[in-house]
Amino acid sequence: MAVTTSTQICNMALSRLGAETISNLTDDESINAGYCKFVYPRARNWLLRKHEWSFSIRRETLALPGGANLTPYTYKYQRPANMLKLIELIDSTYAEPLVAAPNPWIQEDQYIYANLQNALAKYIWEVTITQRFDETFVQVLALLIAHRLAMWIVVSDKI
Repeated sequence: MAVTTSTQICNMALSRLGAETISNLTDDESINAGYCKFVYPRARNWLLRKHEWSFSIRRETLALPGGANLTPYTYKYQRPANMLKLIELIDSTYAEPLVAAPNPWIQEDQYIYANLQNALAKYIWEVTITQRFDETFVQVLALLIAHRLAMWIVVSDKI
């Protein structure tokens, strides 16, 4: 059976620790569910940032929000709301990426500054739909959650 829910992923982690599993990540009020509610989104986003998982890559033309630009860059773009990590900026006027020097950019707060007039962002987005996760990501995420839960589970079992 394929793992398709955040509850199942957390239960994989809890099972590795020999801990009691949870019935539902959102409604369960057990101590283990509380630990998982805290750890799961942080571990998921950390792992998404660490690798360019094919299911987590998006490309989007960036919007120019206006307002003051106090940087040495010509253009100020709005950062996509669901972006976890910017991989690269591409000139969107070209169908194929240019084989040239990388386009320099900086990211500050919710803005991306660059010298590209028509910037297309290739980025890692915050994937919350577990059905999009591939099997390797699920396995690594469950191990990461188990690692992060281990001390809490061991300590709470001794109290």
